[in-house]
Amino acid sequence: MATKKTYLDYVKDDAHMQEYRRHQSQYAEKMRESDRVLIDHIASRLGGSAGQSLVDVGCSQGNLLAHCKRLLPGLQLHGIDLAASILEQNRANPDLAGVEFSELDMLALPTARKYDVVVANAALMFFDPEQFSTALRNLGAVVKPGGSFIAFDYFHPFEQEVTLTETSLVHPKGLTFSFRSYKVVRAAVAAAGLNPPEFHPFHMPFDLPRSDDPGNVNSYTVADAHGLRHAFRGSVHQPWCHLIASKS
Repeated sequence: MATKKTYLDYVKDDAHMQEYRRHQSQYAEKMRESDRVLIDHIASRLGGSAGQSLVDVGCSQGNLLAHCKRLLPGLQLHGIDLAASILEQNRANPDLAGVEFSELDMLALPTARKYDVVVANAALMFFDPEQFSTALRNLGAVVKPGGSFIAFDYFHPFEQEVTLTETSLVHPKGLTFSFRSYKVVRAAVAAAGLNPPEFHPFHMPFDLPRSDDPGNVNSYTVADAHGLRHAFRGSVHQPWCHLIASKS
């Protein structure tokens, strides 16, 4: 029987992470649209006070942190990831000078240090239900009272839990994703000690073309009858959504 792949197989695959870094490098200067919306949510929660802090858990190559550094000056920034080689490259990147980086696991996150904003950007979809609950508890524990947790992930309004394993040219060994309902996420957010979350479904403001190459599963958009552009990855609809939950 084949061994089930976990999130560790993904983040500890150095060759894949370097390829992912090359893919993400296109967004280092030209900000990804979902990050632009995410930063708007961050700015609305900070209120412009001095000395505030943000941690991006699962920061990868640090694009979001670089854009935060440029657009939200004075914000203390911390990036956490499990990919040691990516973190080393981040530390050597002059665009990320002054940003702190740590090699830590979201499922074993130290909770003594607190932040005004805690971000999980396209990172929670790789966890099974138990891991997801653990991750939310850990992330909620490092939010300061009065602070906020913000996530960008696969969340949808249907009472339907979906897990799929994609085997493709990009993921020949298979990679498992989870699509979670608002109902399940609300329960996990409450158990993490956070207030009821807001859900903001994300739709691209412009078209992304579909490739004619069947081996290319990069995201593309399909417009519905209302003009909303829905993201697809190959044959799979991606219910991208920003979540915001405050801490009393």
